[in-house]
Amino acid sequence: MNKSAGGQKMKVGVPHIVAGIIFIVAGIALAVYVYQQGQAFMRTAVETTATITEIKRVAAGSSSKKTRMAAFVSFQTESGSTQTARLDYYVITMNVGDTVEIKYDPAKPFVIMTGGPSRKSLLVGGVAVLFGLLIGIAGVIGVKRKS
Repeated sequence: MNKSAGGQKMKVGVPHIVAGIIFIVAGIALAVYVYQQGQAFMRTAVETTATITEIKRVAAGSSSKKTRMAAFVSFQTESGSTQTARLDYYVITMNVGDTVEIKYDPAKPFVIMTGGPSRKSLLVGGVAVLFGLLIGIAGVIGVKRKS
């Protein structure tokens, strides 16, 4: 047992273990959801080659103070229309005129994906699971130290 700032006794570790388990379960659920959404996209997606038409600095998130580089591509749909979209990644070696393989949704051709859904689902879910493990381990360490 440990005393809180108010002098009351509180259990060390148990809230951390519970929070860790919640994050692990949420991370796994989120990874599964993102993966399933990606698979649904892939069932109807059309693969094509896109050309990088512009590389520019864009706002990163909701903060206008932070920026990052983004690559924009142009491609032709099966119906013959030309579409422009932003890639979901940027690599410093990219140049205007380079080509990349993309997949697009024929119903919403402005929605594109490079690669597959497994990378995103692993990243999103993996971060939450890792966070949960760290919180849970901190809780277990706290319980063992107080025993």
